[in-house]
Amino acid sequence: MNKSDTPNNEPYYPKVSDLSLYELFYGDKFGWYEAKKGINNSSKSEDLILLFWHAVRVEKMKTEDFNFSDFMFPEFLKESFWSKDEKKEFSRYANFCRAQFSGTAEFSDAQFLKIANFSFTQFSGAVDFSHAKFSGIADFRRAQFSGLANFREAQFLGLANFREAQFSEKARFFLAEILEGANFEKSKFTFEPNFNKTKFSRGKEANNLDYEVVSEASDANTEEINLLFDIGNGQEDLIADILSDISILYKLTEGGSGINFELTRAGALKRDLIDE
Repeated sequence: MNKSDTPNNEPYYPKVSDLSLYELFYGDKFGWYEAKKGINNSSKSEDLILLFWHAVRVEKMKTEDFNFSDFMFPEFLKESFWSKDEKKEFSRYANFCRAQFSGTAEFSDAQFLKIANFSFTQFSGAVDFSHAKFSGIADFRRAQFSGLANFREAQFLGLANFREAQFSEKARFFLAEILEGANFEKSKFTFEPNFNKTKFSRGKEANNLDYEVVSEASDANTEEINLLFDIGNGQEDLIADILSDISILYKLTEGGSGINFELTRAGALKRDLIDE
């Protein structure tokens, strides 16, 4: 059946008869991608990825079973844990212990109403927790962040535990709120983490920020380009996505750390240069 053949314009989801639910959730996802110039290209595996996220919504989210321990996640789509217009919320204990994310992970604006367990989780690509809200303990013990870790304006109402976490790329906690303490003991960063304007309700000195910055620089080209953009009245999310793609392409073709774009508006150029 083709997508155009579905009755009443209902969503089309592939049926993979030889793939069990266990294999779908826990099986290796790296084989779903076609290697192309070192980039994971999911074009030939779109049906499998659609099936995975459809199964997650039906078998897990609708039943409020948020146990994703040891799951192997593929690339995120526009509809991943939630369908369009659904509230991005985990109402119960969300367990991602030892889960592996093979591509980018998107949790921006998500609300974790209970404990969020990301201990020992592996993020192979960038992960976005910007504007996320953690009402309980946020446990990222020994998590591995291979790409950008974005916690910009995230709210931690319980303990933020990043003990022994490893950050291979930049980590941003700009304007985040950490209200019940943070533990970064023995965590390792390749770049100095951005705690600029992070709010520590108990005072920064009351938190364990005994982390280590370990430079992994080599003789390779590590040039970094920083550009400040005045986006006028443009849509920030759309422009940010485009600039992110440009940065990745630059990194792949020219080497180095890519291009860091900071979005601003005309009246805030000077302020943003100081703040970030």
